[in-house]
Amino acid sequence: MYLCSSMQLASIPSGHSVRIHSLAGVDLLLRRRLMDLGVREGTVISITRRGLWGGPVIIEYKGQFIGLRQREARLLEVTVS
Repeated sequence: MYLCSSMQLASIPSGHSVRIHSLAGVDLLLRRRLMDLGVREGTVISITRRGLWGGPVIIEYKGQFIGLRQREARLLEVTVS
């Protein structure tokens, strides 16, 4: 279905779990906020919902729901776990 190489978070459909591969391309402020919430490289997250017409991607990590803009989700590199 998916290759093991890194992909953009924005390209993963709802209902899948992924592992954060890299936060290097993410804005410094967003990277800091994600890390404060416990989302780091190697963290497994679930994509719970995707907004219509370019709306936010909602991810879940340890019971927390975090909304990311599409442009931010395109910068997050993930691997399907």
